[in-house]
Amino acid sequence: ARHGAGSPETADAYRAAIGAAGAARDEAGVAMLTVNLGLFLAGDGRLDDAVVALREGAAIARRLGGEGSDLAARAEAALVR
Repeated sequence: ARHGAGSPETADAYRAAIGAAGAARDEAGVAMLTVNLGLFLAGDGRLDDAVVALREGAAIARRLGGEGSDLAARAEAALVR
């Protein structure tokens, strides 16, 4: 099922996917999903939660090295808006 902006199920779906990626030890997936969660939350007006998710996603992406640099930059750019 697709969930749109403003739907509480969307954030829950992102969190479930983040948990699944973490369980699979897919750090790149965790980073991408966490940044996307942050972007969703920002668009939904939940700015405090968005900042937490974007910072966490950026930190995970940076740990990936070159593979995560674009994602980290995207998260950090969203933080300065």
